[in-house]
Amino acid sequence: TMVVGQAGAGTLDVLAGAVVRTGIGLVGDQAGGVGSIRVDGPGSQWISTGFTGIGFLGAGELTIGNGGAVQAQDVLVDSNGKLSGVGTITGNLLNGGTVIAGAAGSIGTLQVSGDYEQLTGGFLDIEIGGFANDHVDLLAVGTATLDGILRLRLLAGTVPAVNVALTATSVSGQFDNVVNGQRLTTVDGFGSFIVNYGPGSAFNPNQV
Repeated sequence: TMVVGQAGAGTLDVLAGAVVRTGIGLVGDQAGGVGSIRVDGPGSQWISTGFTGIGFLGAGELTIGNGGAVQAQDVLVDSNGKLSGVGTITGNLLNGGTVIAGAAGSIGTLQVSGDYEQLTGGFLDIEIGGFANDHVDLLAVGTATLDGILRLRLLAGTVPAVNVALTATSVSGQFDNVVNGQRLTTVDGFGSFIVNYGPGSAFNPNQV
């Protein structure tokens, strides 16, 4: 078992192709604990064979960057947890906290080789804009079961007419704050977008 941020503050950086293998892996395990794990760079991996919880009781954050990878049967982002990144998760992702596709302040893709379930109280943050070739964060998953809140944020740069924020083999459920065909204002209040997904979508029903 590995616990990062159990009673105090703890940080683990997995860099430059390093591999960390654990059974149970917890980030921010107890009230008052603050944990942070960063898996960054090609070949860098965190492989967990047991329960994997981010912000389970304390505050926890998992950041995947520049092609890093996390492998687990299930990754639970709890109410005090945050997951962000550009890289790969092999396993199912359950979001009861905050998931940011890409890195905060820049566009990127988070690939989940498993299913994505957004729980009640979960937040999915998507940024739109930027100056690179891609202009929207993307969460690419197996099946997607939606609940909770979708938050859109604007970045400086080009904003194309159609943005794919989530792609899945199938989409079920709906966000609490926006149903298919409704308009959603960005969290900064500077813009708004019509959100299409699921049956009745004007576009691919398996995309948001």
